[in-house]
Amino acid sequence: MRFRVFFYACSRILFGSYLVVHAAYNVFDYSSFLVQLDMFFSNASFFSFEVLEALAPLVPFVEFIIGSFLLLGFFTKPVLLTAMVLFSGTVLFLLDVKEESLVTTHITLFIVSLILFIKDDYNPKPIGQSKDWLMRT
Repeated sequence: MRFRVFFYACSRILFGSYLVVHAAYNVFDYSSFLVQLDMFFSNASFFSFEVLEALAPLVPFVEFIIGSFLLLGFFTKPVLLTAMVLFSGTVLFLLDVKEESLVTTHITLFIVSLILFIKDDYNPKPIGQSKDWLMRT
């Protein structure tokens, strides 16, 4: 049982680290990220909404927040649920713009999020998910 708890913690930390590093890379090279987004939206047929195109540049920042929360162990279950929703939406968008190589990457990230979400019982005392967390003095 201790090994499973340790393995869960390491997996969560590695996954969070990957998200933080990937988001930081996209923020540091933000101009090429925006060029790639413009290319994607020019090829989009079903997901060519203006609202989606306006919110898409915020993806690296949301990815950074999700990764940071996973690294620190804050609100693990809600953060993983949010990550699964965002990864599934990203997969559908990438299928629309016919980017198969990125689809496999994001499906893998979705599966990792799903496994961590299901195996959350190995996460002892997650910060922010117990009722007495707010009552600490």
